[in-house]
Amino acid sequence: MKIMQTFKIAESSYKKIRKRLYIATAISIVVGCFIAMLTTSHGSIGFNVSSLSFMIPYLAVVIGLSFFSVFRRQKKILHTYSVTISDTGITQEQASVPSLTISFMEIKEIVKTKRGAFIIKGLQRRDIILIPYGIENKDELETRLAELAPISSKSQDPIYQHYRSFLSIGAFVMLLCANAVTNKVLAGIAGVLSIGLYIWAFYEIQTNNNISDGRKKRSYLYFLYIILVLATMYTKLVGFGY
Repeated sequence: MKIMQTFKIAESSYKKIRKRLYIATAISIVVGCFIAMLTTSHGSIGFNVSSLSFMIPYLAVVIGLSFFSVFRRQKKILHTYSVTISDTGITQEQASVPSLTISFMEIKEIVKTKRGAFIIKGLQRRDIILIPYGIENKDELETRLAELAPISSKSQDPIYQHYRSFLSIGAFVMLLCANAVTNKVLAGIAGVLSIGLYIWAFYEIQTNNNISDGRKKRSYLYFLYIILVLATMYTKLVGFGY
């Protein structure tokens, strides 16, 4: 009989993850502003300068505020995260998120990412335990996990599922394009894509057991963005103000 073991995030990993958040935020702001500042003479694509003068600072503020919000939540999660391997299953616990247990008999696959994180998947789509790469006693943890199921380096999920975390970013970029582009066809396409991505992102958040109830509630704000997209599309397609 194996002894129950609990693994937590190593304190030294906190600074590394914080640095990654800084870099990711800076890149997001630069890329977003670059997309919004595309030249006005690029083929048949036209951009409304007054829209850009509003959207660029708006983008910087939104991403900046989102970063600080994510940073606070990430800090809390890192300090409260733990994964426990017992005789009956593996349990994940963290602040603001209901604990999740996957029985040994229900483990579908265990994946080790290139960075050294682990993903344990149960039989149900919602049953996923994410173990960050900064976990303490990683070698010992990997040994215990290998006793439960073979550890692979590549997930069996379809390719599109690997980019679910970028759905809201893609939706926001399409919203920017729909707002800035004066070409009606392109504005309509960008608007439809934005709405579709926001709906998909909302569904993924609501069905994810690793997301806090607070974030799930905040995801309802996506419908306000959808209303904004619809208003933008109406303005562009009907020609009001142009």
